[in-house]
Amino acid sequence: MTALYVSLWEFIVEPAQAEEFQRLYGPSGSWVALFRRAAGYIDTLLLRDRADPHRFLTIDRWNSADAHRAFRAAFSREYAELDARCEDLTVRESALGEFSAPVTANRPEEMIPTPRYTGGCLCGGVGYALSAEPGPIEVCYCQMCRKASGGPLATNAPVAAAAFHVSAGLELLEGYESSPGERRFFCRRCGSPIYSQQAARPEVLRVRVGTINEPLNVRPTASYYTGSRCNWWEIHDALPRFETE
Repeated sequence: MTALYVSLWEFIVEPAQAEEFQRLYGPSGSWVALFRRAAGYIDTLLLRDRADPHRFLTIDRWNSADAHRAFRAAFSREYAELDARCEDLTVRESALGEFSAPVTANRPEEMIPTPRYTGGCLCGGVGYALSAEPGPIEVCYCQMCRKASGGPLATNAPVAAAAFHVSAGLELLEGYESSPGERRFFCRRCGSPIYSQQAARPEVLRVRVGTINEPLNVRPTASYYTGSRCNWWEIHDALPRFETE
């Protein structure tokens, strides 16, 4: 039986900071935005004590304890910075404990909504499922994408982070901040790039569509950074072209 990882925290909030606390710790707040940047995060529930309006509980759910550990390791700097920003909001905060929530699923993939697509890395260690249709495919010729892929271009499609589900190899996913605010995730065993994510838009991932197994309904819609293409690569398609972004 698979078990979810659940973390409970108690907060006693400064009376004048209750509204700001709920903004930062609520389901649309900065903490949830940070959690969503990691694979394996499910959701957060913010509870307010009916008898004491200055007392709050947060319940964070993750697919596994490994997913939570991987998040803390990959985003330790961002976690510490956000934690420091929130220091003045509370009188006291306490970790109430870490819990397991049993799930009646025999395999991790059974916890995932019916997938529209599946994908994975070259060695097969990392697997994922998409429960929503990706957006239009973007063809990118920028130097950074070329170096990440080892080819003359990269093909990416946006997909909602909530629709991206890691079904295998979460411990193999490694993140690299290739530019400020953007992390690229890849399999640390075989090096296959899987997706990228921007801090400014954590709710959207850009999946490398070459890692998707099934035929796609979407098609390429435009080429970007064509001014940075390799001099040995000619573009012969009729897609709209943009010299930069």
